[in-house]
Amino acid sequence: MAPAVSVIIPTKNRHGLLEETMNSILGQSFQAWEAVVVDDGSNDGTLAYLDALAKEDPRVRPLRREGEKGGAPVCRNQGFRASLGRYVVFLDSDDLLAPWCLEQRVALMDRNQDLDFSTWPGKIFSETVDPNGPPFNHWTAGADLDRLLTRDWAMSTPSQIWRRNSFESTVGLWDERLLSWQDVELHVRAIAKGCRYLRMTDYDFYVRWHDTSERINVRQTSNTTHLERALLVFELMETHMQEAGLLSSWARKHRLAGLYLFNAESWMANGEYRKAFSVWKLALNKGLVFRRTHLFGILLLLGGLLHLTPRPFVRTLAASWKWKFRLVKDW
Repeated sequence: MAPAVSVIIPTKNRHGLLEETMNSILGQSFQAWEAVVVDDGSNDGTLAYLDALAKEDPRVRPLRREGEKGGAPVCRNQGFRASLGRYVVFLDSDDLLAPWCLEQRVALMDRNQDLDFSTWPGKIFSETVDPNGPPFNHWTAGADLDRLLTRDWAMSTPSQIWRRNSFESTVGLWDERLLSWQDVELHVRAIAKGCRYLRMTDYDFYVRWHDTSERINVRQTSNTTHLERALLVFELMETHMQEAGLLSSWARKHRLAGLYLFNAESWMANGEYRKAFSVWKLALNKGLVFRRTHLFGILLLLGGLLHLTPRPFVRTLAASWKWKFRLVKDW
């Protein structure tokens, strides 16, 4: 009998963390699941652990990533194609599901056959799960699309349960060219494609937060290869919104421009000054900002180049300007 839901997990050299993740799945109140774990070339005993676990519980299905190209999107797509559930949850190999997660998600989707997906909030933790910890992907005012453009994460990889047919036919799987920001691009694409979804308010997962050099949220601002590939993400999101008629207002254009400024500031922080100014010029050339807005952005980048520490009133002015144009989430 096919499982109701497939939990798809890419992993690489996270044996210890993966054990915690798998224990959170094995401890689910809902039993009709399968866990498709795609190993991306680990050498830390991950495969031996997964093979042993699969012998104990056949719902655990280890896969070796096929082909020479690796990365989380590649592994997620291979896991999806091998999965059997009518619903799909994508989970990172260091995050955890609350015991009631799959039960309440499957029940909601079964009750609402018109939904393409639903999205849930979680809690942030570092080492030990705290039910009273900081919220993640929680509800705030504003359209989810605008929140995504201002880096106020309305949804993330583990926050959703997808209807299988919708994810495959409407959304179109993960973009395997992307090194980071893959979930943001995917969610903007899903909204632009007109996916029907519900936002829930009860948390049901825990996202691990540890600022190591290997974590994607660190590499996407400190690794120049990630910074370069992020520009493709912004172009893709622009195309998705244009095709759906969702990029007609200046407010939304400014929000998209804010991602270019964020990227430019990251280039600046990495000592790539020419690249920083050329990236910010892209926002002007694409018609996402007025010339006066672009000029103020140049002044901010120059402040970074000259290592200026703004006086309090200058810092306040810059923050107010960024907020007015929704260019970045924070200063």
